[in-house]
Amino acid sequence: MGSPYKDLEFDLEVTQMFAHLVKSDDALWKVLKFIGVSQMKHSGLQDDRLQDNDEVSSYLGSITIKDLCENVTLQKRVRVKNKASTTYEITKGTIDRKLAERTVNTLEKMSLIEAKRLTPHKFLRLTIRGQQVLNCIVTWIKEEKANGSKA
Repeated sequence: MGSPYKDLEFDLEVTQMFAHLVKSDDALWKVLKFIGVSQMKHSGLQDDRLQDNDEVSSYLGSITIKDLCENVTLQKRVRVKNKASTTYEITKGTIDRKLAERTVNTLEKMSLIEAKRLTPHKFLRLTIRGQQVLNCIVTWIKEEKANGSKA
């Protein structure tokens, strides 16, 4: 993303539109949520050895594709061969690398995350716009739970 637009925030309507798009796709939602939660957990950590290199230290606590593949679980259709036919069953499993990479590319094009390539890794973290969208979705979920418990 170009530096002139790096710190721009979405309007409320645009934030809600992107929140609907992300929430409607299970992979997008779970990857964005994992990156956000992981970034929040690591935001207070600093490493004194890397203080001199601001480029590297700013990406401490960032997520890699490998982290996504190990920790994000989705419901997947798995082929089950019977004697006469083949059927598909829905099971829970970790996200595969190809889907993780496609999901990261989509989130990056939506400008919700930024990726920094430091060979051999690609470090991912939320942008300001990604934080806005994540906060919007979390607010919706809290409202749904509050309305569901009152009914």
